[in-house]
Amino acid sequence: MAYSLHIERTSSNISLEDWLTAASTIGALRLRTTAYATVNPSTGEIIEIDRSPGDLEIALPQSFLSRALGKERQWEPAFFFSQGRASFRSPDNSYSAHDPIRKAAAALAKELGAAIVGDEGEEYAW
Repeated sequence: MAYSLHIERTSSNISLEDWLTAASTIGALRLRTTAYATVNPSTGEIIEIDRSPGDLEIALPQSFLSRALGKERQWEPAFFFSQGRASFRSPDNSYSAHDPIRKAAAALAKELGAAIVGDEGEEYAW
């Protein structure tokens, strides 16, 4: 199971309106509009799970291949909003200040007056 980090306030929940307003200030983020889909490896059946209203995608840096295929941006699910806080998977490159998810998380937390907190309660000062 992946380790998750959370953007949360200690004094109050983050409202969906505040979350979306903060997200709108970051050009690399957009609201996810489609369900999540995966394939059952045993049956080949496509399984869809609906998104939450505050789920966000992030534009990741383009690879050479995506540019060659004419894709402007590669959008990936990044932040999952539920019950007054946002959760995200700890980036593989979380120690790098250049990691796009880390940068977006830090900007969102700052905009919201929130903290980035790990599953075990530790705070990250990004």
